[in-house]
Amino acid sequence: QNLASLMSRSWVSFITGLDPNESGIKGAEKWPIYNATKGGGVGTNLVFTVNQSSYAELDTFRGEGISWISDHARDVYGQ
Repeated sequence: QNLASLMSRSWVSFITGLDPNESGIKGAEKWPIYNATKGGGVGTNLVFTVNQSSYAELDTFRGEGISWISDHARDVYGQ
């Protein structure tokens, strides 16, 4: 229940104020800004865990997909 509260409050905070770190839950891990340029080609995301020890990690497993979308967005979406 605590994990569900953290996740939903973080998402609502992002939707309403563009900052998931305003969940109101004390001691919650800060959700880092996803910045692939600053991260040396990969961003950092937040991993939620059942035991409430959520943590930030490098997002290395989606790099190929993100690159493909970036390379083909104009073809697919016309922009």
